[in-house]
Amino acid sequence: MNVWCEVYKDKIIHNVDLIKKKSSKKLMAVIKSNAYGLGINEISSILSPLVDSFAVSTLEEAQSLTIEKDILVLTPLCVFHDYNDINSNIILTIDDEEDLSYLNMEKQYRVHIYVNTGMNRFGIEIDKLPKFIDYIKSNYKNVIIEGIYTHLHNTKNTNYSLKQIENFKRCVTPYIGIIPNIHCLNSNGFLNDVLYEACDFTNFIRIGNLLYGYSGLDKGFKQTYSFKSKILKSFKVSKGNTVGYGDKYKAPKDMLIGVLPIGKIHNFYCSVNRHGLSLINLLRIIYRFFVPLKELYFKDIPIDIISQPNMDNTLIDATNLKVGDIITVKLSPIIADSSIKRIYL
Repeated sequence: MNVWCEVYKDKIIHNVDLIKKKSSKKLMAVIKSNAYGLGINEISSILSPLVDSFAVSTLEEAQSLTIEKDILVLTPLCVFHDYNDINSNIILTIDDEEDLSYLNMEKQYRVHIYVNTGMNRFGIEIDKLPKFIDYIKSNYKNVIIEGIYTHLHNTKNTNYSLKQIENFKRCVTPYIGIIPNIHCLNSNGFLNDVLYEACDFTNFIRIGNLLYGYSGLDKGFKQTYSFKSKILKSFKVSKGNTVGYGDKYKAPKDMLIGVLPIGKIHNFYCSVNRHGLSLINLLRIIYRFFVPLKELYFKDIPIDIISQPNMDNTLIDATNLKVGDIITVKLSPIIADSSIKRIYL
């Protein structure tokens, strides 16, 4: 095995412990998108003794799990799914009267209602919530409302998020103590002490990023994964010779070149501009052209990439390295190719 990802159980447990030290609220572990790329079945097994429930994106994800704890499906009901045969521990999200027409009147369903407080992706509008709840209770005796929630989508703007929370609190206050689960805090909201205190009326937290160390590293949370690759081959290149596609790299001295069996097919060194070409992002691109990020390390020592990564290989400056040495690769499991084996330690 020349490329793999190590996932550290002890660091996941550490992150859960940090969350529980701050909060006595019930903990819903978000394991959507294959547990953020770390492996949904393995991660759910690790977390099951530690958390109160789980959340996933889709019904297919929920049905793939063998855990017994409750699983909330975050995407609201849609016409493309069959809801006739779902396990009793699966909780559905609804946000529209039409959703209810997809359900079997002869089967009992557990649901949470998603309220739109500004993201405008899913969710029933705040002013329509009371009528919606009354409609369900009057017409769908088989639908048990167990929760109401919303999503804080811009926690960097504390004032905006406080307004969201205020609006959400106003609409759910009549149901506190009647509908058992009220939640809106996610990882970033949890880290923001002002937002956390404002959510004193909620009794659940939905945490994903913090569990895996995608955020919160400055707060004591730990990155729970590390990608590794072994040097597959090495060879000498004389000063002045070119290396790699397009002959774009000329050796400034006699060098030892190493080959790592990881490349663009694994989504290594592939960046996606998610915010368009704003001035700030354009300046960032220019800066990174002259000062590339260090993506490879050997025992915490940065390793230079020679030329550009290829489809399935990357050339490196292997000075003081040898074939078989293990290199740490800075790669996010979210974008890393799923063919890279995850090993749980």
